Amino acid sequence: MFDTIIIGPTKVGKTALIASLQQAANLVSLDSMEVEIDVLAKNDITRKLFTKALDIVQKGEVPFAGTSVAEAYDFTMTVEIEKTGLSGFLSNLFSGGTSQGRFQFLDSPGGAVFDDAKQPQARKSSAPEFQAIVKLMMEAEGLIVCVNACDFSAGNERLKEIRDFYTQSFQFLLTHGFETSIPFERICFVLTKSDLWAEQEGRGADAEAFLAGQDPVAVARKIIGAKSLDTLGVFLKDRVEVGFVFTSVYGFDGGGVHSG
Repeated sequence: MFDTIIIGPTKVGKTALIASLQQAANLVSLDSMEVEIDVLAKNDITRKLFTKALDIVQKGEVPFAGTSVAEAYDFTMTVEIEKTGLSGFLSNLFSGGTSQGRFQFLDSPGGAVFDDAKQPQARKSSAPEFQAIVKLMMEAEGLIVCVNACDFSAGNERLKEIRDFYTQSFQFLLTHGFETSIPFERICFVLTKSDLWAEQEGRGADAEAFLAGQDPVAVARKIIGAKSLDTLGVFLKDRVEVGFVFTSVYGFDGGGVHSG
C-alpha cells in the first residue's frame, strides 16, 4: 500500500525532495541532543537515490534530472525524541519515546498528472501511468503537492498562467480519476526551491531568516490560487489535515544559501 503520494509539475523538484531526506535526517541527528531521526531505504531504487544524493553532497555533482518514468520509493523513518527538552510541534506529536513510520512514494513524471498541452486529455486519462497514480491515490492516506516557491515572484500575467495550470490539472485529475471523495487524511503543500527563491529576492545571505519570516500558507495560496484549492477541496473528506511548508534540498550555510 502506498501511504503517501507525491505529485507536482515537471521539474518542480519531486525526485530531489525524496533524495535529500536521508541526508537531512542525518544532519538533524548530529545537530540535536533531543531528537534522532533515521531514514532507511527499503528497496534498491530508493537506496540508489540516497547514494546519488550523498555523491552530490560530497562531489558537487549536477542536480537531479526530472523523472521520466514512474518510480516507487520505499523507506522507513524512525524518530526518537527525549520526553523533555524539545518544545513545539515535535514534542506535541511524539511526546517523547520512539515512533516509526513507513513511506512508499510513487514519484512520477509531472506530465502524468499535470496539464500538458502536447497530450490530449482523453489520451492521458487512459495512459497506464495516470491509471496507476489514480489507483494508488484511492489507497493512500496522504498526499504531497510540490509547488515551486520561485513562482511567487512571477509577474501578474505569468502568475495567472501558473494558477490556471494548477486549476486545470486538479480538475483533470479529479474528474477523470474519481467519482467519489479521495480518502486522504493529510495533505501537505511543499514549497520546493525555497532557498533559490530567497536568493532571487536578494536574500541569499540570510535566506534562512527570510524564509522564517514568510507565511507558507500565503505563499502557496498566491502561487496556485484559491480556485485550485477549492477544486481539490470538493473531493476531500471532512476534517482533512492540511499543512504548508518550505523546503530546501541543499540546506543553508551559516543561515545563507549553501554555496556548494
